[in-house]
Amino acid sequence: MQNISEIEELIKLISKLPGLGPKSAKRIVLKLINNRDELVKPMASTLAQVYKNVTRCNSCGSLKSNLNGCVNCESLKEKYTKDLCC
Repeated sequence: MQNISEIEELIKLISKLPGLGPKSAKRIVLKLINNRDELVKPMASTLAQVYKNVTRCNSCGSLKSNLNGCVNCESLKEKYTKDLCC
């Protein structure tokens, strides 16, 4: 493969993921490039949405959507309220 800076940068980024080295990252990048309409476009969109909308809860540290409250804290609150009233 030619030294294309965008590809090399993507390989470096993917190889930082757990369990993936440079060879695996290179195979993933080649698969993405060969299937860009089916994989890259939806993945880029989904990653942007995750970046924008998913954070850690300030109270418990669980992942939560900014569009909804923390499911973990809400279930604990419901359990606590139920235990108090019944």
